[in-house]
Amino acid sequence: MEQTKQKEKSLEQNMRALEEISKTLEKPDISLDVAMKEFERAVKITKECYEQVKKAEGKILELKKDVDTFVEVKAQEE
Repeated sequence: MEQTKQKEKSLEQNMRALEEISKTLEKPDISLDVAMKEFERAVKITKECYEQVKKAEGKILELKKDVDTFVEVKAQEE
């Protein structure tokens, strides 16, 4: 069965890819076509990074609520 969705890269992999794109874009002899393709790729990767950070943030907030609830319950038991 063909996989329709490419495996999501880690935030670290995406950040490394953005660094490489940045280095490519800094080259003085880069063509406009290549620059535009790299910039488009960077925008896509940046969106993926944003989603990954928002997902992690949501998970952290969820875990914090769990801890806060646990602490409240323990405080009431005392």
